[in-house]
Amino acid sequence: MIHQMHIRRSSAAIWVGGSLAAVLLNGCTLPYRPSADASLVQVILLNTASPNMCIDGNWFRLDAAEQGTTRSVMVPTGKRITLRVDDVLLSAGASTCRPTLSVEPAAGTRLALHSALAGHTCLIEIVREDHNTPTGVAPEPSIGPPQC
Repeated sequence: MIHQMHIRRSSAAIWVGGSLAAVLLNGCTLPYRPSADASLVQVILLNTASPNMCIDGNWFRLDAAEQGTTRSVMVPTGKRITLRVDDVLLSAGASTCRPTLSVEPAAGTRLALHSALAGHTCLIEIVREDHNTPTGVAPEPSIGPPQC
């Protein structure tokens, strides 16, 4: 399932590069640090910036781990979480969007998150790994609207 949002355009020119983009978009969001006994699942990031996560009403930054060309984050299972990606596109001005969705990851699953800017629309989608389908993925059944 793909969620769509309209982009907010700004006429102010901004320079976005590397860590400056993370600081501008994530502000003072604290990194997510799960407890040692937390049940976690992997979310593969498909051409997507590291998302922020809201759990129990609190926003956290999810720092991606890189293994070869694969980037991923770990999220808790058994609770509804909200994931938001802060995208910036620089062209004739600055276009920003924050596509957001919620999901309740089940233990033992692996998810893939993708967000994109297409025209004047922000897109976000999440699927789960499923080796019983021809494509190897299936819609994540717990997807829902943002909870934070």
